[in-house]
Amino acid sequence: MTSISALIPQDVFQTERLNLNLLSKRDAAFVQELTNTKGWLKFIGDRGTTTIEGTEKYIQKIEENPNCKFWKVSLNEKDTPIGFVTLIQRDYLDIPDIGFAFLPKFGNKGYAYEATKVVLDETIKQSAKGVCGITNKENIRSIHLLKKLGLISHSIITEDGETLEVYSLPLD
Repeated sequence: MTSISALIPQDVFQTERLNLNLLSKRDAAFVQELTNTKGWLKFIGDRGTTTIEGTEKYIQKIEENPNCKFWKVSLNEKDTPIGFVTLIQRDYLDIPDIGFAFLPKFGNKGYAYEATKVVLDETIKQSAKGVCGITNKENIRSIHLLKKLGLISHSIITEDGETLEVYSLPLD
């Protein structure tokens, strides 16, 4: 199985309004803010990031894992961090899982679509197997974005006691 780092060697992406850069320990304050929002805790879960030390450990774990990449998404004009786009090769999936999380105050502005689309397009170019997105069936906003990106509901899985819906690109 090809690692995510080998599949997508690109560490930086740019769109008209956004910069995407690999997450680093310098981003600890932002990571702590995002990972403790109501939506993150409800749909993704507690990652032990209530302290800067815990947040730095979380980031280090991400940095050391060749099967995941987290890009911090920032506004071009002020370099304001607003969210993440992730690509993770999970043990229980055959293809990479694209994900996203944004601070609530930056919702409904098209940023999540714009940022996720640039990573999705690069992943599609590089991965012969495809890409998927997984979400809790209650996460209506994520489902809406996955559908807008062109992914369709493919299957339902249970992982760690949680029922998740798997979305993937339609096969040609």
